[in-house]
Amino acid sequence: MKIILIIYICSSVANTCLPPLKHDGIFNDVHSCMLKGYQEGYNWTQKLGKEEINKNKVYVKFRCFEKPNPLESPA
Repeated sequence: MKIILIIYICSSVANTCLPPLKHDGIFNDVHSCMLKGYQEGYNWTQKLGKEEINKNKVYVKFRCFEKPNPLESPA
């Protein structure tokens, strides 16, 4: 099982999210993906800064999805 991380940066003020960002890494398990997701959320929070986050009520969320294996036939 391979897992991909998708990050969403959203604004409560605008009631919308930017287009999803796919993290470059591929993870072997959900746990590793989640740890990276929280780390990336922290990094984006730092990068956007207090003023931008408070002004636009920005929040970061993420999901870990199982990447389909192209070699497996559909059930």
